[in-house]
Amino acid sequence: MTSNMRTKTHSVIKHIFSLPPRVIAIAVFVVTLLIFPATQVFADSFDDQIRALQQDVARYQNEANSLRAQADTLQNALSALNAEMSALQNQINLKEAELAKINDTIIKTEERLENQKKLLAGNLRSMYLEGQVSSLEMVASSKSISDFIDKQEYRNKIRDQVQKNITEIRSLKELLAQQKLEAEHVLADQKAQREVLANKKNEQANLLAQTQGQEQAYRQIVTSRQAEIASVQAQQRAAIAKARGGNNFGTIGSFQFKNFSGGLGCTGGYPASMSGIFGGKWGCNYSINNNFDQWALYNRQCVSWAAWAAYYRFGKDVRSFRGDGNAYEWPSTASNSYYGMNATVNNTPEVGAIAIVPKSSSFPYGHAMVVEQVYGNGWVKVSQYNFDEPGEYSTMDIINTGVVFVHFRDR
Repeated sequence: MTSNMRTKTHSVIKHIFSLPPRVIAIAVFVVTLLIFPATQVFADSFDDQIRALQQDVARYQNEANSLRAQADTLQNALSALNAEMSALQNQINLKEAELAKINDTIIKTEERLENQKKLLAGNLRSMYLEGQVSSLEMVASSKSISDFIDKQEYRNKIRDQVQKNITEIRSLKELLAQQKLEAEHVLADQKAQREVLANKKNEQANLLAQTQGQEQAYRQIVTSRQAEIASVQAQQRAAIAKARGGNNFGTIGSFQFKNFSGGLGCTGGYPASMSGIFGGKWGCNYSINNNFDQWALYNRQCVSWAAWAAYYRFGKDVRSFRGDGNAYEWPSTASNSYYGMNATVNNTPEVGAIAIVPKSSSFPYGHAMVVEQVYGNGWVKVSQYNFDEPGEYSTMDIINTGVVFVHFRDR
């Protein structure tokens, strides 16, 4: 791909991810066809293709994981909003019940007030009528003077009690009116707050859906790139098989081997399932290239096996390759202090060292093997993954010319 094409491609991809999530998946498929047309793949182009695809996968995987973290944060915020809205609704329900009770009490108080007014009116009419009768007549109609006095006192007591009741009821009515007004204000504030929370919830939900859509689009790209990696690696394996003629021995450039065991499946002690550097799972339970292992290397590749065996079987200080873990890169990456491993690289084999086949047209990715035994006649026994069958363990003997050995420090 030319520099101009790369620039245009970057611009197209940047534009795509400004589109709505539902449009992204379609756009990704179209751009994939534009970037990677079905062309004749030559052996000397394997390395560039695989490296570019791996960089794409790593980048989009990081983007997807970042979006997943954002989505989790948004989901937590949405859950908190739901809880807050539920608590606020409970408060609204209580306040509405309180207001209904106040209104009911006001109605009953007004009824009491009307009854007391009627009593007072009746008492006043009685007093008026009795006022039309002279005192002498009232005494004459009474059984005794004390009976006359009792009537007077009784009438006055009734009048005073009714007036007192009316005053108290009016005060209660005023208090209830104030309580009603306060309750209505609180209820109005609560409902306004509920509206604010509802709008915020809708915004969070829309943002969550958009983030999840973008994450899915990135993961679709990752899946597409991984499929392309598998296709290119299949061509690479075919080139290697052709070079060695399908035998258990052969010569590929300066690289010589014999006693090749053939693919033995996902064996050799390689773990069934472990957590990778980005949180995903890797190991024999998963397909080749499904995820990155703890050293940022692809699952069930030769480099993943070499890193695992050196670290866990031989106790070597193997650390993350930070995306620079192609087999042919190991001599420079492992010995560079930037990566913190400070390994020694030479042409002397020893058990636990990693034998590296430099890249070539047949090994555009290079090849990594673990030294299991040194025979002393120039030949060493190695174990490996992905030499013949994809993601499978095998062993063979190699001559110690045409390879270099990486010696990691002990942990």
